[in-house]
Amino acid sequence: MLKMVLSTEEKVFLVEHYFRSYGMGRHNGASLLYVSDQFTQRFNKRSPSNAVILKVIEKFRNTGSVLCQRKGNSGRPRTVNNNNNHQRVFEQILQNPKASQARTALQLDLKRTSFQRILKELGAFSYVIQVHQQLYPRDYHSRVEYCARILALQYENPEFLKNVWFSDEAHFHLSGYVNRRTNRFLGFARPDEVQEVPLHTAKVSVWCAVSGHGIIGPYFIEENGRQVTLNQQRYRHILTRFIPDLRQFCRARNLAFRNQFFQQDGATCHTAAAIRQFLQEHFPSKFISRFTDFPYPSHSPDLTPPDAYIWGMAKNAVFKRAPQTIDELKDAVRVFFAALRQPLFNNMTRNLKHRYEVCLERGGAHLEHIIKCQ
Repeated sequence: MLKMVLSTEEKVFLVEHYFRSYGMGRHNGASLLYVSDQFTQRFNKRSPSNAVILKVIEKFRNTGSVLCQRKGNSGRPRTVNNNNNHQRVFEQILQNPKASQARTALQLDLKRTSFQRILKELGAFSYVIQVHQQLYPRDYHSRVEYCARILALQYENPEFLKNVWFSDEAHFHLSGYVNRRTNRFLGFARPDEVQEVPLHTAKVSVWCAVSGHGIIGPYFIEENGRQVTLNQQRYRHILTRFIPDLRQFCRARNLAFRNQFFQQDGATCHTAAAIRQFLQEHFPSKFISRFTDFPYPSHSPDLTPPDAYIWGMAKNAVFKRAPQTIDELKDAVRVFFAALRQPLFNNMTRNLKHRYEVCLERGGAHLEHIIKCQ
């Protein structure tokens, strides 16, 4: 029988959840069942036996660490980075996980560098809280209803999600944005140098639609080569180009156009009565948007592939090319779209289904930070 080998991260997880489980077991003690269940959910594999879990806990209690202590090590003896400090840091993290590294190190009377070494040895890390669009009380219910409906249709027809064309637009700024945290200058005197950014940066606005079958676009939102704001008339003009392109796309891949769904968010120019009537004519009973029989929830960019996958990838790829003019910027966008291949869309569809399942499990709450940690 093969011996289960646990990583440092898994050992730290067992110790942390063992102490958290106090009050859940017999006589208000720890619950090994809870620890095992949490381990299986987190690492998607069989949990170690109760004996192994208890052995890890005993090692931590005796040494203040879950790491293997090799005997006979030579070199300078450990001072600040000793077992007692490992335990102090571990307990402080459990008691106040939102405190900064600097504040925690100060409270423990440790140098910042020593504290960071101990964090690394414990398998802990700093996590920056992500910022997402605010959800209002009514949004949770509408997100749950939407995800439940999508998953029900996917259960009935495994090809359903592949046939939904998710649409959105995004801006690509020519100058990009300056990150002041990473825009540093090393030297021995304050430099007489600044980075100037125009008040209104040149940009291009791009619209696309993506499904499990592929992507159609980019469509640049412009008039006479000049970038303009998207309004109802301009949006309809894009749709009159997209629908023939979608029909041609379906013919080339032997897909039934009548089986395709179209999704859009709740922007005002998208949901005007004339636009909704136009789209209902082309996608009868297969139109996902606000004010329709298949409503799309507000404040939910995390539930669509353009926002969740495409735009982030596109901006990373485009700005690696360092375009200097609007024409170069548009060419970089076209190159990115042309380089996308079918395996990406297959993975996107599977991941999208997982997003809906997580959203449903979380009662409609934010899920980006959960998805990225898995």
